[in-house]
Amino acid sequence: MTRKTNPNDFLSSAPEELVTLLSKIYKGKDILRRLLTDSRMKRSWTLIGKRCSRAQGYLKLWNEIVYTLGKSRKPEPSRAKTRDGFLKIAEAAEKLATTITNGLLDRLTYEFFPADEAQLAFKVEHWSALGPDERYHVAHQNLAYWPAMTGLLEEFARYAEMCAEEAFTEKRTVDRETYDRQLNVFVRRLASYFRKHLGGPMEGTLANIASVVFDRQIDKKLVKQALPHEKGGA
Repeated sequence: MTRKTNPNDFLSSAPEELVTLLSKIYKGKDILRRLLTDSRMKRSWTLIGKRCSRAQGYLKLWNEIVYTLGKSRKPEPSRAKTRDGFLKIAEAAEKLATTITNGLLDRLTYEFFPADEAQLAFKVEHWSALGPDERYHVAHQNLAYWPAMTGLLEEFARYAEMCAEEAFTEKRTVDRETYDRQLNVFVRRLASYFRKHLGGPMEGTLANIASVVFDRQIDKKLVKQALPHEKGGA
């Protein structure tokens, strides 16, 4: 079913970063080779290239494809299991908040920023070398109010409890564990990545990638069924 060019003759639009990666990986090697040689991907790579930063964008996209494919193959947990998972998270967050209250770890949240991220966020150098008063001054120059870690954990627990309550009303991808469920999960998750990093779901490109990955013909109609109420895209 897959329409390939010569396996060693990569598409002219195939990203060089991924062509180079092909010789270095084992997991997903056959899928990546198909994506780089299947004629259906020729225009798609061109369209992706117009929205993708060439430095790391292609590698991140490939990692997302591998991750999303793995997720699509796992059975969707039951609503009861999902609810119980959120309740356990809420319980753990509440317990941690109680444990650290009024202790050494009961600090404002910016104190827990990794040094490299704090330096980026606050535009300062040598964050870890600053004293408590200096960090307080820098942080509050950027944001007037900072919550304490205990308050953040308590809010996190409340949000987890809300997710637990919604677990029984959330819309499921499909009710049965089927091959189409895998396709729907793959398309929805990858579309979410496309929206965040490429500016839209790109339904045509999604259809081509899914066609190559699942080795079956998938058109925009099937993609739209998995992405209700979406605006179209390349």
